[in-house]
Order: sequence, then structure tokens, then C-alpha cells
Amino acid sequence: MATTINKTKEVIDRLKAEQKILTLNSPGDLAKIAATNKHMEEVRREFQVKERESQMSASKVILTA
Repeated sequence: MATTINKTKEVIDRLKAEQKILTLNSPGDLAKIAATNKHMEEVRREFQVKERESQMSASKVILTA
């Protein structure tokens, strides 16, 4: 008979007991989360543009042996 091992609940309970879990639902926390999400969206967009430009530049390179 197979037994499933799931340590997630144990870890969460231990972290709660050690008071290492914070609930981030205050208006200030939500504003910080929104700002972080916006920043990450901008970073992803910049990366996509740079990657696309890099691919276009690489396609123009002629390799000779």
C-alpha cells in the first residue's frame, strides 16, 4: 500500500509556531505588492524586447569558418 508523504502542512505549522509567517493584507502591503508586480511586468517586457533584438542581430551575422 502506497503512502503519500506531504510535509507542507508540517512546515507551515512549524513556521507559524516560530512566528515566521506574515499575512500581507494591509493596504500598505497590497500597494507594495502591486508596485512589485508592475515593476516585474516592466522588467519582463524589457527582457522580451532585448531578446527579440538579440535574435534579430544574430540572424544578420554571417559566420565563416
